[in-house]
Amino acid sequence: MVKKLILVSFFFYSIIAVGQEVESKSKIKLTDGSEFYAVIKENHPGKHIIIILSDNKEATIGYSTILYIKHKDYSYFSKYIQSKGFYIEGSISLLFGKATEQDDIRTGAALGVTANYHLNSYLSVGLGVEPTIIRVASQQLLMPTYGRLKYSVLERRTTPVLMIDAGWAFALTKKEEGFRTINYDGGWYIKPSVGIRSGKFTLSLGYQLQKITSTINENNWWGNNNVTVEERTLKNISLSGSLKF
Repeated sequence: MVKKLILVSFFFYSIIAVGQEVESKSKIKLTDGSEFYAVIKENHPGKHIIIILSDNKEATIGYSTILYIKHKDYSYFSKYIQSKGFYIEGSISLLFGKATEQDDIRTGAALGVTANYHLNSYLSVGLGVEPTIIRVASQQLLMPTYGRLKYSVLERRTTPVLMIDAGWAFALTKKEEGFRTINYDGGWYIKPSVGIRSGKFTLSLGYQLQKITSTINENNWWGNNNVTVEERTLKNISLSGSLKF
């Protein structure tokens, strides 16, 4: 019985010792892609670290070759790694679409700003607004407000990115043409995009869907009033460039 208790106690102490050893180690990833765990004996931020190898020898690693260090008490991410935190992104977009069955071309431009938060190196979420001018025969002003989900595929300076914006766009244009008045109402808004991010700049190509409702009031000179309601979904190709601040 005593022997069994000794064996069980030894087993649990071994588990605790191994757990403490793993906990004391830092996860280190280098620019050549290698990734390993090691105990950091000395840390000189911005210069180098000295680690203890498995055979109790020491090795010096320069910060210029480190992508990240992760530990319960210390974390470091190189400029190519997106650490947790807030950031602002400004964008400019050009829009192109088919306006009518007669193949009229719809064009437009948009300026946007998005407040984002990095959840980790790959994924970020945000809220934004993008004032947009659409031009066919005349101009329409739209104000999309959206939530954004953005995914970076790689932990690299240059990486493919996937994005989706979804929300509600307000229509801010009212037209008066003689006896006719046109009021526009906005609706749901969605824009999935794919792109390439290099450093702080992202170039993306998206497909924008925007619901808009036109209410046409026609007052004839003899006093009759005709109201026509038309619902449409604007479909535009969006070419965007954005910059992180």
